[in-house]
Amino acid sequence: MSKMDKELEILSDVILAIKDKEECKSVLLDLCTNAEIKEMSRRVIAAKMLYSGEPYLSVTTATGLSTTTISRVSRALKQGSGYAFVIPRVTKSDE
Repeated sequence: MSKMDKELEILSDVILAIKDKEECKSVLLDLCTNAEIKEMSRRVIAAKMLYSGEPYLSVTTATGLSTTTISRVSRALKQGSGYAFVIPRVTKSDE
């Protein structure tokens, strides 16, 4: 197992131990800087917009993300990675 795999395992264990939204917020605030939280949130917003069929230009305008980042998010959605299974869940809960 590579060092990155071990680090991902540790982080995954912490995330899976979170019991509710308040605990999740607390852990994120402890683990991440405000800038990191903002960046991750913008990527999730972009993923939700792309999933809903919004064009890149609208996503760029709404999030302030670069087209390169939006392309990466779009590719991840299409390849079936984490966004692909989580975004439909959170989009459904928004309705």
